[in-house]
Amino acid sequence: MSTNQLTTIKDYLGKPTVNTFIQSILGEKANKFATNLVQVVNQNEMLKNAGHSSVLNSAIMATMLDLNLNPSFGHAYIVPFNNRQKDGSFKVMAQFMLGYKGLKQLAIRSGQFKT
Repeated sequence: MSTNQLTTIKDYLGKPTVNTFIQSILGEKANKFATNLVQVVNQNEMLKNAGHSSVLNSAIMATMLDLNLNPSFGHAYIVPFNNRQKDGSFKVMAQFMLGYKGLKQLAIRSGQFKT
């Protein structure tokens, strides 16, 4: 059993090094970010088993683009997938995926489109 399976995402985010990293990148958005991330992970069984660093990196990408991770908004998603390792085993990893509503948000923010 890997360390990721022994701890929850909440425990991972509470580690001093991880917490400092999040604070340095997101500043005042860090607490809201952590709460949202825990909610998103707890709603998906496969994400609970994903590598915490891949989940964190995916969530930071969405937050840096100022997109909501809540699936009901459709802006951005953290998608778990099985990644085949060199030894033939599988490890669950997470990846950022831009939703079509998020793409529309980014397009509108660019100022290049009116609708």
